[in-house]
Amino acid sequence: MGITKGNRQAGDPHKELGPPMDLPDSHFLKEGEQTRITPAVREYADRFPGSGLDTIAAIVADIGSFRRKKAKYKELETLYSSRTAEQILEERKMYLSNPYARGAEHQVQGCIDVNVALCAVLRAKGIPAKFVRGRAHSTTHFKVGDEWMVADPLDARTYKMNVRNGTADPDNPHPGVYRMDAERKEFIGILKKKGEYAEGLDAWDLGIRGLKDYWRYHKS
Repeated sequence: MGITKGNRQAGDPHKELGPPMDLPDSHFLKEGEQTRITPAVREYADRFPGSGLDTIAAIVADIGSFRRKKAKYKELETLYSSRTAEQILEERKMYLSNPYARGAEHQVQGCIDVNVALCAVLRAKGIPAKFVRGRAHSTTHFKVGDEWMVADPLDARTYKMNVRNGTADPDNPHPGVYRMDAERKEFIGILKKKGEYAEGLDAWDLGIRGLKDYWRYHKS
């Protein structure tokens, strides 16, 4: 059965492509096929003592600092959403598209790589973590106490560059980590209504297993 842009399967407009919404928090402590909590993942997590917001921000910043490697379109067809969390953490590398090459319309920036790794590491520390896809971008939602928050390792990376060029506050204690404020909740609600939002254990759990799935949750 063919895939259309968005969160539905062609021929069955009522069938969701992603896992069901509103799963219990405990579900997001489980391992996914792509986010196994292997000894290597646990060893990486143990490098960051504690489980508070400072620790989480340090993990987000470290994963966001992984080396960026531009890949040719043919390489991305093989590499995009192909690695496990363990492989990403061991290689410390994210793959992105060359904006001037064929296939540049995909604008691959490494968001799947870093958030797959982040979800596995947070769960290894006992922190519920959702792999979230909104349109064509991935982030991580995690829970601290009674509060769900958002993390984006790519934003943490951008923050460091902006501090160096003087366009960001150097005293931000948690770059790349955000509270789930009213504006963010409203935006997520809009994406859900459009079928452009999904949350699960990892990219594979959402059916994103290759470059052909890049637009899976993007209708426009």
